[in-house]
Amino acid sequence: MTMKKFAVLAAAAGFAGMMSLTASADVASDVANGLSADQVIANAIAEGVSVSDAVAAAIAANPSLATAIVSAAVATAPAQAAAITAAAVSAAPAQAASITSAATAAAPSQAAAISQAVAQIITNQPAPAAGPSAPPAPPAATPISAPTSSFTPVSPS
Repeated sequence: MTMKKFAVLAAAAGFAGMMSLTASADVASDVANGLSADQVIANAIAEGVSVSDAVAAAIAANPSLATAIVSAAVATAPAQAAAITAAAVSAAPAQAASITSAATAAAPSQAAAISQAVAQIITNQPAPAAGPSAPPAPPAATPISAPTSSFTPVSPS
């Protein structure tokens, strides 16, 4: 690859990355400006942002809107319900149940795919940090093993 081709590819990759950041910033500003969930999703799609990326950005901007954002996104793109739900649960794992319910209500025919996507996300989530812990368990008992050939049986007297 020539240096000129590399420079063009690097510039294109950088521009694509900046566009993604700009799109996320636009979604966040739409949320901050109080636009409806439907309008946030419509604006993101018009800007060329994937529905899943728009959902993740909107929830990152305001997690309390998770169910409304998911409902709007799934209603807009029901065939993408599983990916949308996965993005939402990844962005707000504590709201997995309400997000799943909202997605299933918006696209009942996608319920199995939604459940499977959520199960996959939850399975891959790290375990929550342990709270106050109990003292460690004592070590497991081990049987005493010693050669028996050196013992002399004791006869009862």
